[in-house]
Amino acid sequence: MAKKPFTSVGVQALQQELYALPDDALHVEASAARDEFQEWLLAHFELTDKQMHYIETLDSDFVKQASGLVSHYVGHRLPMSLNAETPPEEDEGRGKLILFNESQQVVYRQLEGSLATGHLQVTIRYPKNR
Repeated sequence: MAKKPFTSVGVQALQQELYALPDDALHVEASAARDEFQEWLLAHFELTDKQMHYIETLDSDFVKQASGLVSHYVGHRLPMSLNAETPPEEDEGRGKLILFNESQQVVYRQLEGSLATGHLQVTIRYPKNR
């Protein structure tokens, strides 16, 4: 699987490739996203040196939360999207804010039973510190 750009289009392309995999291969990917999240990101996305360093130094609590979400959505073939602002050229007192917005729905139909679905949106922003 070729690396994809770390953009909304790249995330969609990776998702299409992953979701076309047979169940057992998808399970391996979902497990890797959960158990080796940082390595999984590095293996699947084209990243700058700065982005790679950032990913390698993420807080373990954040990694645990993010890996659980991504693994769940990958493992269940649920849609995910990335909305990333372009980073500022100079820091200007800005930090990086990563937001995970999860939307889940469960539909029940008497003849078909229940169906769980959802969407995970990851937003990366660079708010100006006040």
